[in-house]
Amino acid sequence: MTMFLAPYTAIADIDGSPLDAGFLFFGEYGKDPELFPVEVFWDADFTVPAAQPIRTRNGYPVRNGSPTKVYLKTAQHSVVIKNRNGAFILVDFKNKGWSANFVVDASGKNQQQVNDELNQATLKLAEHVAVYPKDFGASGDGVTDDKQALIDADVFATENGLVLDGQGLTYAVSSKVTLECANFKNIKIVPTSGNTGDGVDFVINQSSNSIYLDKVLANGFKGYGAMILKGSISSSSKSLLIAQDCDFSANGNLVRSVLTVAADGNSKTQTVADASIFSVGQYIWISDCRVKIASVSGNVLTMVSSDGVYADILEGSSTANPVGQYVTVNNAGRNGLQIGGHREDEFDIYLNRVAANDCGWFGIYNRIAVDPTTNTIFHARSCETHRCGYLGMGAGRTYIADIEGCFADENSNNGIDSNATLAPSFFRKNTCLRNGADGLFISPLAGYNNPVTIDDNNLCYNLRIGCLFSGGNDNNIITNNTMIGNLRRNLGSRGVHSGEVTGNTFDGASDYHVYIEGRDGYANPSGWNIHHNTFKSEANIQDIFANIGGYSGGGANGKIEIKYNNYAVSLPKIEVIRYDTSLSKSYPETYFTMIGNKTSDVVKSVLKINFQAKNPFRTSQNLNISKKVEFSAYSSYPATPTRAIACTWSNRTAGMLLNDNLNTYGYAEIVFGTSGAAGIDIDYNTTAKRVYVAKVDEVEQYIEMEWI
Repeated sequence: MTMFLAPYTAIADIDGSPLDAGFLFFGEYGKDPELFPVEVFWDADFTVPAAQPIRTRNGYPVRNGSPTKVYLKTAQHSVVIKNRNGAFILVDFKNKGWSANFVVDASGKNQQQVNDELNQATLKLAEHVAVYPKDFGASGDGVTDDKQALIDADVFATENGLVLDGQGLTYAVSSKVTLECANFKNIKIVPTSGNTGDGVDFVINQSSNSIYLDKVLANGFKGYGAMILKGSISSSSKSLLIAQDCDFSANGNLVRSVLTVAADGNSKTQTVADASIFSVGQYIWISDCRVKIASVSGNVLTMVSSDGVYADILEGSSTANPVGQYVTVNNAGRNGLQIGGHREDEFDIYLNRVAANDCGWFGIYNRIAVDPTTNTIFHARSCETHRCGYLGMGAGRTYIADIEGCFADENSNNGIDSNATLAPSFFRKNTCLRNGADGLFISPLAGYNNPVTIDDNNLCYNLRIGCLFSGGNDNNIITNNTMIGNLRRNLGSRGVHSGEVTGNTFDGASDYHVYIEGRDGYANPSGWNIHHNTFKSEANIQDIFANIGGYSGGGANGKIEIKYNNYAVSLPKIEVIRYDTSLSKSYPETYFTMIGNKTSDVVKSVLKINFQAKNPFRTSQNLNISKKVEFSAYSSYPATPTRAIACTWSNRTAGMLLNDNLNTYGYAEIVFGTSGAAGIDIDYNTTAKRVYVAKVDEVEQYIEMEWI
C-alpha cells in the first residue's frame, strides 16, 4: 500500500505558492496516469473510492473541502500534478513511492524544503486544527470592530474545512456578520457601541448539511442574537445542529414591567410598576393578549380600542391577570437563538447546556411552522431560558421533542412550549417557575401514535397553569411531578383523550389542582386514571375537576378513575360531570363527613356526631347509601391503633354506639337510612381528649374529633 503524501503535506505551484485548485492523477507504473488510471481510495482499508483527478486547495489534496490522505494499493505507480491552468508541476511515470525531496520549485528549493517552510507558517492547517481570528487581524478586545477579520478567518476556515476558534476572546462587530465554516468554538461575539441591529447568521455546511457550535456566545444585540440558516440547502432536507456550552443571552432589547393592579388582558387600562419604559403606539403583550398603547399617564397605560375591544390578538384566556403579571413590549423575531430562517426549515437539533436569558422575544426558538412530516427531532439537555419577552424555549412542530433538565423561569408567556409532535415525546426533570402563562405547554397532533411522558418536572408558581396539556392523543403519562401554587391550575388537560396521572404532588393556592376537559371536534376524554397522587393542600375551587362528555363530535361520555390519592383533608373537592357511570371508578367508593355540631354530656361523657355520605365523583353532593359501612374509633393517629373487642350492633339506622372501657376500642357495622345521614354516639372516657373515626376500606379515611 502507498499513502500518497505524508499526512497533509503541502504541494507548491510553479511560483512556489501553495498549489490551489490543482489536479492529481495516479496511473499504472510506466504509463500516462491520465490515460491509464489506477484505483485510488480515501481510506487505508480501500473501502471508499476516490474519483480522479484529486483536487487540491492551498497545497493540499482535499475531500469535501478538508485536507486528506490518498491511498493506492500498489507502491509503484505513475503520477502527474497540474496546476489550475493545466501546467505540469510534476510528471513521474515510474514512481516507486513518492518522496517530497524529488520535487523542485522555481526558486531552486526542493519540495521538502518548501513543505518545511509552509508547515511552519501554516501549522494549524498541517495538524488540521483551528483557524484563529487574531491571525487575520482581529483584536479580540470586545470593543474594536473585528467584523472583517472574522469574515476573513471564516472564509479561510470554510475553504479548508477547518474550525473557527475564537480562543475564548470577545469580538465586536459593527453590523450583522454571516459566518459559513459551520464549525465554531471558543468565540464570543458582541455589538460595537453603535450597532443596534442583529447579531450573527451561522450557515450550515453546504456539503455535510450540518453545523457545530461549541462554547459560542452572541450577547447584547438589539436585534436577534444568532440565527442558524440552511444557505442553499432545501428546507425539506433535514439539517443537523449540535450546540453545547453556548450562550445567546441579553439579545432582542427586552422591555417589560409588571402589573400593580390585577386586570383583564382585554381591559381599557393597565397599571404597571414603571410606565416610563413604554411609548405611545407600541404593541405590548400581557400573557396571551396583545394590545396597543394609546396613551401613557403616570403608570397607567390606556389601550387603543376597536369597537370596545382592546386586544387585537387574544390567543388564550384574558381574564384576571394578577398583580405581578408581566407587561412586555412586542419584540417579535428578536430571539436569543433562532433555528431556521424559513417556516419550512427542518433540522435535527441537539442542544446541550445552551443559555438564552433576558431576550426580547424567545430565548430559544425553532422557526419551523409547518406540521412535521419527517423524523425531525428536538433534543435539549440542561438549557436555560430565563426572563424572556415571550417564550423561554419554543420547540414547536418537531417530529419528536425530547427535553430534559432544562430551566425556564420568569418568561412573559410560557416557559417551555412544544406543539404538533407526531411521535412519542419526553419532558423530564425540567424546572419551570413563575412564568407569565404556563410553565410547560405541550400540544401533540391528534390522530397519531404520539404519547407524551411528563416525568419528574418542577412546575411551580406560574401565573396561569403549571402544565397545560392540549391535543387529541392517547396513553400519556404524567408522573412524579411537583406542581405548586400555579394560579389557575396546577395540571390542565384540554382535548387529550387518555392518560395516567400518578405519583404527582399538588400544593399551593391554585384554583384547581387537576382540571381535565374535552374540546369540540375531538373524541371525549376517556381512560383517564388519577391515582396515588398527593394533594398537600385544598385547591381554591376544586382539587379535581373533569368534564369528559358533551362536546361536539366527542361521542359517548368518557371513563375516569380516581383512586388511592392522599388528600390534605378528609373530604376533598372533587367534581366530575358527564362521565360514564358504569365504567368509572373511585376509591374510596364513598366519602363521609361530619355534619352539624358535636355535642357532649359532661355527666355521661357522651360525644354525639352525625355523619353524611358524599358522592366520590361530586363530593359536594350528598349520597344515599344502604350498604354496610365499617367504622373504627382510635385514640391516636397516625400511630397504628390496636383494635380490641368489637361492638355487636349492626343494621342500626339510628346510628351506632362505640364504648371506651379504658383500653377497649370497638367498631360496629351500620346501614344508612334513606336520609343519607346517621348519628354516632361515642361514649368515651373523660380522660381522653381526642378520638379518630375512620372508614375501613381499600383506602382508609380518617376524621378527627376533638373532645368538648
